[in-house]
Amino acid sequence: MLPVGTNKDMRIILLLLLIPMISLGQDKKSPRVVILNPQEFIVDEVLTDSITNYTLTDEQVQNCIAKRNKDEHRDYIIRMNEFECEFMRTMDAPTDFTFYLNIWMIFKLYGVFDDAIIFPLRRGTGAIDYKTLADEYDINWIVNIRKVKILNEFDGLRAIASIELWNENANEVTLSTDIEIDDKNHAGEMSCQEGTINCIMINGSVYITHQIMKSMFSKKKYWR
Repeated sequence: MLPVGTNKDMRIILLLLLIPMISLGQDKKSPRVVILNPQEFIVDEVLTDSITNYTLTDEQVQNCIAKRNKDEHRDYIIRMNEFECEFMRTMDAPTDFTFYLNIWMIFKLYGVFDDAIIFPLRRGTGAIDYKTLADEYDINWIVNIRKVKILNEFDGLRAIASIELWNENANEVTLSTDIEIDDKNHAGEMSCQEGTINCIMINGSVYITHQIMKSMFSKKKYWR
């Protein structure tokens, strides 16, 4: 079994509930998205105690893979499940940020496609060859979280996320922007405890997904 804790359990439960939806036939024109772990993640040191880190054992990772791949025979789905379980092996602030974004993008893209594939991937720092990465993982969109900076200011928390979105069909970066993230509780699907890191994670995933989807659907050539 996966370990039991606080926010960690909700993140794992959400992913376990959402990911099985992608075990459908996959159209090459549908979005196949990889979300890369932040290249740089800066947190005000007074906030470090509020961030929960955890690590899964080899057995827990293998149990996760076995559960996901039970009765699954498609190679690319099996590989994707392996990536997702392996990604959860070590969760800290940067991977948490990626995790929330992964969940929200699954939720929103499945409002448009019933066969989208989205998964997170941990990569090392340094330059990224998008075309090589796309060929390696058979994907057509790459979300590169280049930098996240979370600040503790007099009126609350604030974050800035620098992201790039790359498309395989056009072989170009379709979006390169800095996104401001607040710590407010906007309620509804974005409900969180105002003034917390959790709000930064949730709001960040919503704001970034909105910008990504606007860019994705901005030109027909991205979908040819």
